[in-house]
Amino acid sequence: MKITELSVKRPITAMMVFVALVVLGYVGYSKMPLDLLPDIEFPIVAVITEYKGVGPKEIESTVTRPLEESLAGINNVDTITSTSKEGMSMIRVQFVWGTDMSLGVSDIRERVDIVKKFLPDAIETPIVLKFDVSMMPIMVLSVSGNRDPSFLREYAEDNLKNLLEQIDGVASATVTGGQKREVRVELVKNRMEAYNIAIETVVSTVGLENMNVAGGDIKSPHRKYTLRTKGEFESLDDIRSVVVAVRNNTPIYLRDVARVYEAPSERKEIVRLNGQNGVVVRMNKQSDKNTVIVARNIMKQLEVIRKSLPRGMEITPIFNQAEYIERSIKNVIDNAWQGGIIAILVVFVMLRNIRSSLILGLSIPVSIIATFIAMYYFDISLNMMSMGGLAIGVGMLIDNSIVTLENIFRFREKGARPAEAAILGADEMAMAITASTLTNLCVFIPFFFTTGLAGQLFRQMALTITFSQLCSLLVALTLIPMMTSKFIRSITTLYTGRAAFLNTVFSWSENRFVLLEGFYSRVIAWALDHRRRVVAYTTLTIVAGLLLIPAAGMEFMPEQDQEQVTFIAKLPVGTNLDTTENVMRMVEARIQKAVRRSEYRVVSIRAGYGEGFAAAFGETTDHTAKVEMRLVPISKRDRSERDIREAVRTAVADVPGLSFNFTVQSQGLSLGGGAQISIEVYGYDFEQSKDFSLQIQKAISGIPGLKDVEITREEGLPELVIAVNREKASKMGLNASYIANLIKDNVAGKVASIFRYQGKEYDIFVRLREEDRKGLDDIRALMVRTPAGTTVPLGNVIELKSSSGPATIQRKKQERVTYINCKAEGRDLNSVVRDIQAKIETVPKPRNFYIQIAGAYKDMQESFRDLALALVLAIVLIYIIMAAQFESYAYPFVIMFSVPTLIFGVMLFLFLTGTTFNVVSFMGILMLSGIVVNNSIVLVDYTNILKARGFKTREALVEAGRKRLRPILMTTFTTILALIPMSIGFGEGAELSAPLARTVMGGLSSSFIFTLVFVPVVYSLFEDISVKMRKRFSMKR
Repeated sequence: MKITELSVKRPITAMMVFVALVVLGYVGYSKMPLDLLPDIEFPIVAVITEYKGVGPKEIESTVTRPLEESLAGINNVDTITSTSKEGMSMIRVQFVWGTDMSLGVSDIRERVDIVKKFLPDAIETPIVLKFDVSMMPIMVLSVSGNRDPSFLREYAEDNLKNLLEQIDGVASATVTGGQKREVRVELVKNRMEAYNIAIETVVSTVGLENMNVAGGDIKSPHRKYTLRTKGEFESLDDIRSVVVAVRNNTPIYLRDVARVYEAPSERKEIVRLNGQNGVVVRMNKQSDKNTVIVARNIMKQLEVIRKSLPRGMEITPIFNQAEYIERSIKNVIDNAWQGGIIAILVVFVMLRNIRSSLILGLSIPVSIIATFIAMYYFDISLNMMSMGGLAIGVGMLIDNSIVTLENIFRFREKGARPAEAAILGADEMAMAITASTLTNLCVFIPFFFTTGLAGQLFRQMALTITFSQLCSLLVALTLIPMMTSKFIRSITTLYTGRAAFLNTVFSWSENRFVLLEGFYSRVIAWALDHRRRVVAYTTLTIVAGLLLIPAAGMEFMPEQDQEQVTFIAKLPVGTNLDTTENVMRMVEARIQKAVRRSEYRVVSIRAGYGEGFAAAFGETTDHTAKVEMRLVPISKRDRSERDIREAVRTAVADVPGLSFNFTVQSQGLSLGGGAQISIEVYGYDFEQSKDFSLQIQKAISGIPGLKDVEITREEGLPELVIAVNREKASKMGLNASYIANLIKDNVAGKVASIFRYQGKEYDIFVRLREEDRKGLDDIRALMVRTPAGTTVPLGNVIELKSSSGPATIQRKKQERVTYINCKAEGRDLNSVVRDIQAKIETVPKPRNFYIQIAGAYKDMQESFRDLALALVLAIVLIYIIMAAQFESYAYPFVIMFSVPTLIFGVMLFLFLTGTTFNVVSFMGILMLSGIVVNNSIVLVDYTNILKARGFKTREALVEAGRKRLRPILMTTFTTILALIPMSIGFGEGAELSAPLARTVMGGLSSSFIFTLVFVPVVYSLFEDISVKMRKRFSMKR
C-alpha cells in the first residue's frame, strides 16, 4: 500500500505524525470528564399534582384519570403509569426509546394546560418534570449532632445551603429532615363561637393585614416622595394585635380568640443518622459539569465549613458518587495496562526477540492514546463502558501488528532487505488485516440503529472499540513496518553475557514450535481424511453449548457491589410516625449489632411523607421507613454487600409487626419500575384484586431463590367518610364544597401568610387547637355559618362513617393495577420467572383480570431481542465485507462456519465460573462474531494465495495451516490472556465488565480450536462441491 511505502521511505515524517497523535491524545484525555456510565437519556416524564387533604380515590377520579386520558393521545408514548395517594397524583409517561424528549415534554405541557381547567380548583399547578440522570444526587451529606431537629434544619437551610450552592458546578443543595419553624395560630373553638367568628375570616384577615403596598409617588416643587403603605408584621405582637372582628364597637383581637406563638412545625418525617437526629443535604450537579471535579470542589468547601460549625455538630459525606467512579475507572485502567503487559510477554515468548516485542508493544499505547482524540471529539466521557471497550480490546490492538510483523520476517528469511521486506510484508497482509479489522468493527454498526437501553448503554463502548481498532490498523500498516526496517537489522539475535541462557531457552522453544507445527499438519491431514466425523463432532459441540444456556442461567444485568444495603421497612397501615420512630430505633440497634462498625460509614433511617419532591418520589410514609447503610469500599471489608444484606435480613426478621423488602442495586438501569420481577395484576375491583394478589403471593412464596415477595397496594388506611346531606344543606344555602373546605381549614389547617423576620421566612399556620379537633364529636360540633347569617352545628348536615381504603391506587395503561414485587437471589432470574409463571397458572383467575410480568425481567427480554437483531445484522455485514474481499460468495460462507463454534466455549466458561448469561455477556457474543472470523480469514486467504501458486487444495490447506499457525496462536493468546485481569472481577465496578471478558475468553478459546480443524474441512467440502458443479455444467454444455 502507498501509505506503507511512504512511512518506510520517510521515517521521520511518520514518527512525527505519531508523536503529534500522542500529544493530542494526551490533551484530549486530560479534558475528558469522568463518569460511571454513559449519559443515557431516559425517555421518562413525570406529571406531579398536589391536592392537599384529599384521599387516594378522589385523587384518582378527579385528577389522575382526566390527565391520563389527555396524555394517552401523545405520539410515541409507550406506557403511562400513575400513583394516586393522599394529597398527591404522580403520572409517569414513558416514551419509546429514541423519541425527541424536548418535543415530548412540550406535548405533555400542552395537554396538561388544556385539561387543567377541568380539574378541581383547589389543586396546585401540575408540575411537568423530565427525568434526567443529573437529578440524582452526586453527593449526600449528613448534618447531625446533639441538637433538636428544628435547629439542625434551620442551621442547614440558613447557613449551609447557600455556601454549598455557591460551589462551581453545584445546581442545588436540597435539605430534608428535621423540622421547619412556623408561627402557629391556634384557635379556641368556644371563643370563636362566642364572638361568632369563622376560621375563614381569621385566615383572610391575617393575609390582608400582612402586606406592604406601593402607593405611587407625589412631587413637591423641589422633591419627589415615594408612597408606601406599611403593613407587614414585624413581631409576633403585631400578629396578636390584628383585629379580626368588631362586636358592639369593640375590636376583637386575634389574641382574644387564639394563641399565637413560634414553634417547630408538625413533624412530617424523621431522619436519623447513626443513632442521632439529623438532616440530609442532597447535592445535585449542573448537567454539563464533571461529576468528579464538582465532588472535589464540595469536599474542599466542607473543610472550610467544618471550622465554623457549632460545637457538637458534624457534617459528613454519607454518599459520594465520585469516589465510586474514580475507583471503578482506576480498576478498568489497571486491567488495561496489566492486560497490555501480558500481551507483550506473550509476543516475546512467541517471537523470542526483545526488539520485535517492544516494537509490537508500542502499538497498544499508541493506539489507545490516539483513540482519546476521537473520544474527545465525539464527546465520549471516561466511563465504565468506554474504558471497558479499551480494556476488552487491548489484546486485539496488537493482532494486526503481529500478522504484519510475522509476514515481514518471512520475507526477511527469504533474503529481502529490511526496507523491501517491510513494504512487501505489509502489502501482502494489508487486505487480510483490513478485512479482519472491518469484521471486528461491523458488529457495532447495528448499535447506531438500536434505540433501546442496550443501544444507549453500549454505544460508547462500540465507538471506543471502533476508534482503537482503526488506530491499530493504521499503526500496523505504517509505524510497525517503518520501525522494523530501521531498528531490526537482523531477525536472528544471539544473546551474550548474563542473557546467554536465553539462547538455549529460545532454541528449545523453537524446536517445540516446529514439533507443534508438524503435529498440527498431521491433525489437518487426519481431519481431511475423516470429514464426516469432524462435522458430526462439531455439530454435537454446538448443540451442547446451546443446552448449557439454561444451566448457566439468564438475568438482565450482573449484580454489583455498590457499597450500599437498602431496604424498605413497613409497619401496619395507620401506624403513626411516633410509633414508627420507636420501632426503627429498635431496628437501628439490631443492625448495628449485626454489622461491624468498620464495615459501614453510616446507617440512615428516614420515615414520613416528607414534603415537595420527596413526597412525590419518596418511598416513605408515616408507617413506612427507608433504611440505608452506606458501606466502606469493598477492599476495606471482609464481607460482600450480599453477605451483609443477609446478616441484616436475619437481624430484623423477628421485629414484631415489621415487613421489609431489600433493594438490589444492580437493577438501577431497569425501567420496569425498579423491581427485578414485577407481577402486574390488572383489574378494577379492589376486593377481587386483593384476594387474587394474596393467592398469587401464597402460591409463589415457596419458589427457591425468590425473596421479598411484596404486594404494593396497601389496604386498610383508616378513614372517616363524611357524607353531606345535600337536601338539608341546600335548604340552608350550603353546598358540599363549602362544608368540605370548612372541615379542611379547621382540622388540617391553612397557611394564611408569611412572617418575615431578620431575613427568615415563617409560615403563619392557622387551625383549631388540638383539644378542639380530637374526635368525631368535635367534628360534629363545628359551627357552620349560613348565608342568612345564622350558625348551625355541622352534625346537622353531615353523616360520619368509619371506613378504610387503599393507601395508594396504582394504574398502568389507564387501568388499575396491583404490583407483586419480588427478586431472585442465589438463582438466575429467568429460572425463577419460569417457576413463577408455572405457579400462577395454578391460581384461578377472576373475570376481567389478567397478569403480566415486567420489571428487570421485561427489560432483559427487550434488550435480548435488540441484541439478537444486532447479532443477525452483524453477521450479514461480516459476510458482505468478506464477499467483497474475496470476490466470492463461497469463501465467506466457509469462514462463517467458525461463528457457531463460539457458543460452546462461551457457555462452558460462563457455567464453570458461575456467571449468568446477561446483557453484558450477550454483548460479548456480539463482539466475538466479528473476532472469531479473523483467524479463518488469515487461514483461507493464505490458502488461496498458495492455490494461486500451484498448490492443490489439500496441500494448500496443510501448508497454510502450518505457516499461519504461529500468528494465529499469537493473536489468539494475546487477546485471551490480556483479558485475565478483567475476567477475575476484583475491585469496584468489576462485576459489570467481568462477564464480558469471560465471554470473549471462552468463545475465542473454542472457536480457535475449531477454526484450526473444522474450517479446513468445510473449505475442502466446498471445493469438492464446486468441482462437481463445474463438471456438471461442462457436461451440459
